[in-house]
Amino acid sequence: MAYSIRKLANLSGISTRTLRYYEEVGLLLPAYKKDGGQRFYGEQEVDKLQQILYYKERGFELKQIKKFLTQEKVDTLSSLEDHLTDLHAKKERIEAMIENLMRTIQAQKGYLTMTTSEKFQAFKDTLIQENETKYGTELRERYGDEEIQRAKQHFATMSEENYQGWQAFDQEIKVLLQKALAENWKPEDERSKQIVQLHKEWLQMADKHYSAEKHIGIAQLYTADERFSAYYDEATQGCAAFLTASISYWAGLID
Repeated sequence: MAYSIRKLANLSGISTRTLRYYEEVGLLLPAYKKDGGQRFYGEQEVDKLQQILYYKERGFELKQIKKFLTQEKVDTLSSLEDHLTDLHAKKERIEAMIENLMRTIQAQKGYLTMTTSEKFQAFKDTLIQENETKYGTELRERYGDEEIQRAKQHFATMSEENYQGWQAFDQEIKVLLQKALAENWKPEDERSKQIVQLHKEWLQMADKHYSAEKHIGIAQLYTADERFSAYYDEATQGCAAFLTASISYWAGLID
């Protein structure tokens, strides 16, 4: 069966303009065109569009999706199963967030009482869920589900006192990064070593399974993904790149 571009747009819920853009960047080509340039898509293109939309929903950029789809062997069933797993995990995160918000609203209205411990736990759960939504795909691609789940569990059991210390480390790192750029430090300077040491301790507070290789790998995300870069570059542009370079130099040299 052949679908016109408008028919496919209606079926998929995306615009004809988007389909034309996918064609322009070589992501999804029509099966054929009739005289006058009218585009038509077959079942193979429909399946491919479904894959594209699944990858988009999981947070991948178009250039990444194109790379996935142009690989010699694409395991479609495996991709669908991975996506289903992601959706179930997302459902659980959303349901937990809804529960936390409902309890907080009820407490604010005076219908129930939340202890300080419960409030803090709800806050941590929300933070974990937000982090998973923003960065989960990239981190799981790099480190695997088991490693990420272990880190999340460790963070979830962090005490309020340790969490406050973790936040203090984070702020100190940001201040030193801004100072480093203002004073033109070099990543290999001894002063930069202090930043890397603090960052190492900051990581260890949230994930006890530390290694220099993992430290460097996480740091590489700070420049490879603009969402990670924005966290450190919020006040001063270039902090993320400086931190990445410093960690690459010092991570294997510090105790």
